[in-house]
Amino acid sequence: MHIDRIPVYRVYQRAIDLELYHAFAELVVQTSQDDTARRTYRQTRAMQIWQVETDVSGYFEPYHLRYPGEVLERFEEKLGNDVRVLRALALALGNTCAIQSDNMFVGNQRGAFLQKLRRSAGEDVYLQGALYLLETDAAQRHALLEKLAERECTRTEEALFILSLFDDRERGYEVMHTQLSHLFTQNRTLSLVYDFGVLEWFIRFYAEQAKKYRGKADLVLRTLMKLPYMNMKPDSREFSVLTKAGYRCDEIILANSLAVWADRLPDRLSSKGITAEKIATACGRMLLNAPKDLSEEFYEYLGWLFRFYNSFTVKYEGFQGLWEAVQYGLNPTAPKTLLWMNQTIQKDFPYRFDVFDPQYDDLAKELERDNYMELFTLQMLHSRQTIPLQQWLSRYQELTGADYGEYFGSRH
Repeated sequence: MHIDRIPVYRVYQRAIDLELYHAFAELVVQTSQDDTARRTYRQTRAMQIWQVETDVSGYFEPYHLRYPGEVLERFEEKLGNDVRVLRALALALGNTCAIQSDNMFVGNQRGAFLQKLRRSAGEDVYLQGALYLLETDAAQRHALLEKLAERECTRTEEALFILSLFDDRERGYEVMHTQLSHLFTQNRTLSLVYDFGVLEWFIRFYAEQAKKYRGKADLVLRTLMKLPYMNMKPDSREFSVLTKAGYRCDEIILANSLAVWADRLPDRLSSKGITAEKIATACGRMLLNAPKDLSEEFYEYLGWLFRFYNSFTVKYEGFQGLWEAVQYGLNPTAPKTLLWMNQTIQKDFPYRFDVFDPQYDDLAKELERDNYMELFTLQMLHSRQTIPLQQWLSRYQELTGADYGEYFGSRH
């Protein structure tokens, strides 16, 4: 995905140091004697679940590690002995086997690392997967994969990881789909939002397989595959299927919006079409109406949506852009959202909030004096004198340190 404002592989980042994974793979590419190494690895990487999200070209420079063997030999000393580190190096080593060369390792650096990996693997699904990738004997590889496929997974991401190891997609989905059907419903450990990149991979490579399984137990998987191709409105059958399976309404709406930018799915909805405009409107309104403050990445995503859709291409129902469209049904109440809207969108809107509620005090501190006075005056006029004027004037002075009458007079 090219939306870098929201983490989209969080569930794997928690299990594997993905930045280290990509950095080690890049180091192998750079030191390979194979002229086609970069092209070969690019093809391998395109099939992987997690994609590069940051620039990793100079990752090892602060640690003074220069070549792959040195990293494998000294990683505990330099990078720590967290299992996430071991998983990252083991999987990156396994996925770059085709482009490795003898010059990358001195003495027994690679062999010693493999011995440590075998001692540490136990029942760890990621380390067992790395051993499968590193195995050169065909019969042993087959046995390792079969053993992994037979295990009963308790986490969605672990079942998807095992699925990703199968070269034969048909066979992989046949073996894993029962577990996946279960793990994408009541026992789901994956977020449609923070792990959308994972779902994007799943849709890209397994949508065709999912469509072939028509049983009731597979309905949720088939429905998820539709996210990049339709406006999943709250009154749609698909929305109902997902909510009944435990997916939150806001999660579905936001994932539907993220799907518009899923650039690994070339046949997804056009970002400039009428359906995408409606999806952006639903998502924007939902985020702005959220009762609690959003995390920073969602404000960044909102800002990006408002910039991209400043002017609609289709202009559905006559709306010129996203701001004009979201206003219908808009009622923001979260303090940080009100602040963000006044500082970022900067459009006239009949905001409503309780100036006597301390949770909104930051508006007085963070907004320009003139902007806050307009907001304050709007709330005072809206109250229709239900609160005595002197209370309003005292509250304004308490919040701003200024006399409302004097300041009002200086502006008018």
